[in-house]
Amino acid sequence: MLAGRAVALLCLTWGAYQSLAVPRVTECGLSCPQGFACKSRVNRNIFNSFCRQPPVSMPRSVLGSLALSTAMKCSPPDGCSLLLRVNASLALHESLQGLEVCSTSLDTQETQCQTVQVSRASRQQAGQQLQVRFDCFEVAVAQTLYVTLRTVPHFCGVQLGQQYHMEDCREEDVGKNVPDCFAEKLSYWVDRSRKVILVQVPESGGPDYYVRLCLKRFTCEDAGAPVRVTGNRVSRRVSLPYSQELSCLCLEVWSATLMRCESRPALSKMSRRASGTPSTTTRGARR
Repeated sequence: MLAGRAVALLCLTWGAYQSLAVPRVTECGLSCPQGFACKSRVNRNIFNSFCRQPPVSMPRSVLGSLALSTAMKCSPPDGCSLLLRVNASLALHESLQGLEVCSTSLDTQETQCQTVQVSRASRQQAGQQLQVRFDCFEVAVAQTLYVTLRTVPHFCGVQLGQQYHMEDCREEDVGKNVPDCFAEKLSYWVDRSRKVILVQVPESGGPDYYVRLCLKRFTCEDAGAPVRVTGNRVSRRVSLPYSQELSCLCLEVWSATLMRCESRPALSKMSRRASGTPSTTTRGARR
């Protein structure tokens, strides 16, 4: 799956703002209007990557609309995860077997696809508008996505696309409920005499976290083993040794309940920090 851990890096800076609450969903699924028979398929059909010429009777405007929004699914005590919701419409045609929606991360180029199959009986209602809602594309905080809507089969020139930016931790509801946003409270001290970085993990009482040092080049390469900080640990301070002070040395933090993914490019100028001087990491910003 795509949505994985959004990392916190020492060098990132943030602002703050407030906004309305993100809508919640309790279950993921497909929504079709009453009277239409639809079923979903999560895996992408590779054959739908190749297009064919549309029938003469099919208008190029057969795909009506593509609307994107953010939702949140919560599982106490682990917190909430962000989801992309996709609303699409099409005009039914006898040659249309369904719709395919794909979401591609512009950061990692990873793609998720969901397909809706429309029954043969429903396709006979030519010209009728069909509204379909896909509830659960799993995404990460502050991710930039490109979403495409195609017909099944894929007819050449019949496609809609839209870029979408997921909310980041500055959004109040996201910052309070998504575990990866806890990094705004993370503090660290550079102890040059011992060549260690002391990391203070917030006492949130939430899920466990991993912290590690990494060398941020094309990817964030291991500069030490990850250390797990448990939610019920008496002391939530950990010590991470380092061998050299490098401009690409970063601190990475992620929730133990989420999968691992690559971080965004960033630098941590540790050489500018005075030994023993505390600093607070703040949440990462998108370019």
